[in-house]
Amino acid sequence: MAIFKPATVSAPHRRCAWPKAAAAVLGAALLSSAALAQPKSEIVVASPLLNQHNDPTILVSTANNLTGDLVFDGLLNLGPDGKYAALATSWKISPDGKQIDFELRQNVKFHNGDPFTAEDVKFTYEKILEPTNTHSYRKAFVDSLDRVEIVDPHKVRLVLKQPWPGFFASIRYGVQPIVPRAYYEKVGARGFQENPIGTGPFRLVEMKAGEWNRFEANPGYWGGAPDVKSIMQRVVKEPFTLYAMVEKGEVDIATGLSGALLDKVSDNKKLRVFLSRYSGTSGMYFNKVKFRRSPASC
Repeated sequence: MAIFKPATVSAPHRRCAWPKAAAAVLGAALLSSAALAQPKSEIVVASPLLNQHNDPTILVSTANNLTGDLVFDGLLNLGPDGKYAALATSWKISPDGKQIDFELRQNVKFHNGDPFTAEDVKFTYEKILEPTNTHSYRKAFVDSLDRVEIVDPHKVRLVLKQPWPGFFASIRYGVQPIVPRAYYEKVGARGFQENPIGTGPFRLVEMKAGEWNRFEANPGYWGGAPDVKSIMQRVVKEPFTLYAMVEKGEVDIATGLSGALLDKVSDNKKLRVFLSRYSGTSGMYFNKVKFRRSPASC
């Protein structure tokens, strides 16, 4: 779970409650009293996990979203109430379900000032389709996406091999972060990992390997400049240390607490827990191929 200590954090769209986005990944969020009492220009977020994989065209795990949600946008974004139009403002699906035309948001710029266009969408999706790409969800893209066509600078078409309802139903595909083609090709994969550029409400300005990330607000964000001017992500692996830091006000938001600490959290009036709705599939796997059938089974 995750905890916050009572400073109101507000920003438009999904960014108005980034802590909830983090909670959507990890289950819940705990807010400190300092974090809820009044608006803050800077917040500190601590978690047992720290994502420093900054290239969303090679998604490794869900934890990548803890950074990606700040720096990037997808055609759709994921907010507290589900998915909503982001870099795509509208879309039309063909009667046979094998073509999706997206109208793209205009006057959007990447952090370096480059304009966002259909070229960036095409480039991002084609990167995922590359045979050597290890993107966690690549198979679904390969199975369903035939090609990406640019209709005009602000309209892109996905031509599908088969209908792909999961593109909208799942939280995996439509929210794929879009990267800038020109910048990515200029700096290469390594350069992009070191200095990622997106259209999101925050930009990554500094990081220390295995310890922390620091973000600054994007004043030109298409959804409106965030109220929070700076976010510091820190890794704190020991749960009792993490809890103590929130209680002391050293951390505004904490994620990943569970077990015995839940009772302490619920009894502490200075802390507030935020739960988030999410969907998923669980399974039980066995390491045996054959099972003896019970006489009573049918």
